[in-house]
Amino acid sequence: MLISAVKIDRFKRLPTVELPLSNVTILIGGNNAGKSSLLQAIHLMITTLQSAKSATNKNAPASTLGVDQFLYKPSNQPIKLSYQTDMTSKTGPEFVVTYREAITDDPKDFSLKMRRGKNLNIAIEFDHKTRFYERASDRTRPLSIFVPGLAGVALSEERRTDAIVAAGIAQGDANLYLRNVLLRLTKDLQKLEKFHSIIGEVFSNLTVHCDFDEHIHTHIDVLVEIDGKKVPLELVGAGALQAIQLVAYATMYDPGLLLLDEPDAHLHPSNQRLLAATLLKIAEQGPVRIILATHSRHIFDSLSRSHMTDIIWLKKGIKQEKKDTEDLSILLDIGALDSYELLTAAKCRVVVLTEDSKSERLRILLERSGFVKDEYMLQSFDGVSNIAMTATVAEFFLKQANNTYVLVHRDADCMLPDEVEWYKARETKKLPDRCELFTTPLTDIEHQFCTPQHVSTALGISLEQATQIIDGIIAANNASLAADFTNKRGDLKSKALKAKPNVPSAADLLGAQIAFDFVKGKRLFGLLNTELTKLQYNPMHLVNKPTDALTVPQLKDFAKKVWPSLAQQGG
Repeated sequence: MLISAVKIDRFKRLPTVELPLSNVTILIGGNNAGKSSLLQAIHLMITTLQSAKSATNKNAPASTLGVDQFLYKPSNQPIKLSYQTDMTSKTGPEFVVTYREAITDDPKDFSLKMRRGKNLNIAIEFDHKTRFYERASDRTRPLSIFVPGLAGVALSEERRTDAIVAAGIAQGDANLYLRNVLLRLTKDLQKLEKFHSIIGEVFSNLTVHCDFDEHIHTHIDVLVEIDGKKVPLELVGAGALQAIQLVAYATMYDPGLLLLDEPDAHLHPSNQRLLAATLLKIAEQGPVRIILATHSRHIFDSLSRSHMTDIIWLKKGIKQEKKDTEDLSILLDIGALDSYELLTAAKCRVVVLTEDSKSERLRILLERSGFVKDEYMLQSFDGVSNIAMTATVAEFFLKQANNTYVLVHRDADCMLPDEVEWYKARETKKLPDRCELFTTPLTDIEHQFCTPQHVSTALGISLEQATQIIDGIIAANNASLAADFTNKRGDLKSKALKAKPNVPSAADLLGAQIAFDFVKGKRLFGLLNTELTKLQYNPMHLVNKPTDALTVPQLKDFAKKVWPSLAQQGG
């Protein structure tokens, strides 16, 4: 049976979504976009048909299910699965599957409706006199296998009945029964040969062996042989283990749908690429449709190049218009899918790419220097030290609108003033027009909040008092602060300043006591907060009371360029 499309109405975060299915369909989107809801909806529909068949001994399936009769339920209160409101006797989720019994057949639709029944039960309506119902309700051959995050396997596993294994798969716990699945697979030589053929395309010379005698053993022993070496299943590497799970489910049960919710979680990029290769090999072998939700650029890039793959971008439960795959790849890589709507809004004039994951203090500096609130967006980006990569990301943002600017924030990290100028002159040449490199005046953003001028004004104390407090902290922590500086200078000489001649070492610059300008700001900011609390000052004033000391000349000049009215107002 070939499933070619699904349509979901009024389910959890999904108002209405129509999903044409390719061999592999990638669901992308930010958090709470509806990706998991879509996978759950599809699996719920299929398993509800199994539940309806199991709930009665009659020839016809049950038309009402109690909460405990659902083999799979995304919530213990199914009545609340309806979009934005509880189910009623007239409204609730609806599911439609378009399918072909054979490739040459005309497509047919199968629909399932859920409504509120009596006593908080769920009334279900569908046509049970169809081939789709006959196939989908068969628990011995699950039409849908749902894997909500590929987890590791248990250290041991007892032999279970077919009914228990089928129920586990229906409930989304397939990984807990992997040895049982592999045991059954090894007893079917035709399926075992297919399993080894598929997995061998990705992991050459990998074979699976099961040892179980029902008269002797209670637990299933599975050994995996890779390049002539046998190891227990639980000791197999993460990439190979995930491939074994997926290929085993696909070959043992020949499902119509393989639903994967963020299978890349916690996987090394190299294993993510192996996972993608495994999925493509599974898709090549049969009618199974693979639908997976991912945040991973590595998975996305590996799969999107294939002609078998389609991409669905969800935002707030609604499909977005298709974009160039390279653009989507960049958005995934920097986690900016959630920000795209703001990015394309006419009022967003500046995108600030920052190396800081927590950017509230940077926001204070920007707005104190003239950035207009709600007319810029901050985007955390780990790659600012790689200017070539940064330029690619900047070009993506710049092409969204002719009046967009990009500011790239990088901490100075203990560079001397002449080193900062050398670095900026060298790296700025690699950036596109309307993109500027901003390097902090001191070591980092937090350092700006630790100057005596800012501390004095924010706390309402004299400049002399503020200086004494800061100097005292530096003196008390001189050794560790000097060690931080030494490490930073070493990093600079081997990376950012590698091509600059005659870069002085930390030993050349340090005196008996480390200078304020050389102190790592993030460290000093934490120490200053602790000391102010001891002295019964409110350290929150350092952030809550912006002062003129937080105005940064480069940021102010950049703001005037973007918002010319500021210059006319003398801002």
